[in-house]
Amino acid sequence: MFLLLLMVLFIIVEHSLNPAILRTAPQFQGLNNSTWLVFLPLAPVHTSSAGLLVVSCFTFLLTLVFLVVLTHLLGFHIFLLSKKLTTYEYMMKKRQEEMDRDLELGQKQSLPTSAESAKTQPSVDVSVDCESSCPVKPVKAGEALT
Repeated sequence: MFLLLLMVLFIIVEHSLNPAILRTAPQFQGLNNSTWLVFLPLAPVHTSSAGLLVVSCFTFLLTLVFLVVLTHLLGFHIFLLSKKLTTYEYMMKKRQEEMDRDLELGQKQSLPTSAESAKTQPSVDVSVDCESSCPVKPVKAGEALT
């Protein structure tokens, strides 16, 4: 990503300083100076100078975003290595810290009375009898299951 970022930055700078350096490919033979080819050598597309700069700037910004995200990910894993933790252990530790913090906040606030909690949390008593709704037919030896 870093090399792609440098390459696109080179294209943008050289296009503004000396565009002849960017026109050394054999595909540019016979083209006028206002026509540029983008995506060389695989799929050359004729475009204007502005089109070349738009593609270069878009690629530069996209690469910069990806480079920042990957650098952050690398930094996080170096942090985990320094703490001798796996990602799973780190997540479980953070989850436990959040639960402890929520528990402390819950103790600081006044707990609702039992009458108030009964109003807010209705009790549900549902029993399910699976045997009555799903009759089972005994299978005899040698008989195929259907």
